[in-house]
Amino acid sequence: MAAENKSTSIDQEIGRRIWTLRGARTPQEVADAIGVSREVYNHWEAGTRHIKAEHIAALARYYDVTADFLLGLPTPLVPSEEERRQVALAYTGLTEAALDMLQLLQEIPLTGTKRPARTVRSIHSDWDMLIRLLESDDFFFIIHDLAGLLWYSSAARGDLHYYSEREPGLLTDEELEGLYDTLERLGYMQFKLSTRFSSVVDSFTQVSEVERKLDEIMRETNLRMGIVDQNKSRKAEEKTNATTTKEHP
Repeated sequence: MAAENKSTSIDQEIGRRIWTLRGARTPQEVADAIGVSREVYNHWEAGTRHIKAEHIAALARYYDVTADFLLGLPTPLVPSEEERRQVALAYTGLTEAALDMLQLLQEIPLTGTKRPARTVRSIHSDWDMLIRLLESDDFFFIIHDLAGLLWYSSAARGDLHYYSEREPGLLTDEELEGLYDTLERLGYMQFKLSTRFSSVVDSFTQVSEVERKLDEIMRETNLRMGIVDQNKSRKAEEKTNATTTKEHP
């Protein structure tokens, strides 16, 4: 009995709310939109007939409210776009410009070709690529290597300032060794970062595998063409020899 009273109370609550939401619209208009008879809809507003879950969802969509609202449940306040943006900035530590770029990645069209622009989501979206990069085991090492390169680059700028004030021909052996060490470290860090990034790109695109297979096709084609050319040359030579033998038996 308690369950029946509770169900009736919910139906009555939904009835009161959809009656208010209907406003100037007629019951027939709403019933047609939901796909039920006017009689059924009138029972809903009166709270005298139980409303199935799919019909509650349909009513929520039609009136552009939540199902919780129709059921009389507390509806959490929906934060504004600016509030969500501030939460994202505070949680991630991103700058405004960085967050703008992330939002742009979700909307940017695929351009750079003469073909009509397509949205990136129609193939592999930039956003999906970013997520895959963030999930990649190599992402941490790329950031780590990049930070290392920036550190060495900063140190090298200090060395550059120092060496720029010296006469090139007057550098001591120790200074030359330090200059060589700086250049060697910069070159190594650039090579390391480039190799790591190339590995990530290849893991996303399998470009190395594609290149390998295309190269195999090219070499096989060249080999076959070489065999054909050899056969043509041999036949031409045999024909020439046969003609010579016939003219000079």
